[in-house]
Amino acid sequence: MAFAHSEAHVRTMLTKEPLRAFDLTGARIISGLADEPDDVKTLASCLEARRAAVRVADGQWNLRSAGAVFLPAVAVAIFSHGTVGSVVLYGLHKNGTDLDADEIALLERLCGAAGSALDRLEAASLRHEIEMLRGMVRI
Repeated sequence: MAFAHSEAHVRTMLTKEPLRAFDLTGARIISGLADEPDDVKTLASCLEARRAAVRVADGQWNLRSAGAVFLPAVAVAIFSHGTVGSVVLYGLHKNGTDLDADEIALLERLCGAAGSALDRLEAASLRHEIEMLRGMVRI
């Protein structure tokens, strides 16, 4: 995702591309984890500890309160500076089948690239802000 030019572009690639490529029932990014229900916070902690996707279709996680309008099948973390910054929920295939290990591995790689892209965009934004502030100090 080195070509991503904005956070919105990264978010689109995280949701719309897997929906199309894998014919999924849905995809949703959960950001601002501090304000989420306890099950989502616990899931984020689990993802951070495991450093791998978690299958969530077994009913162990109550994610309906997370605003998903589809039945999530797998959760994948987006890491920022070593911690979970967001969680992406991906649904089952539209034909009702679960995602296979190869598909989940691709989603993990996609989310890893998204985390790097978001960190890069943040760094660029901060560099721009520093330059603006330096310009203000020179006046």
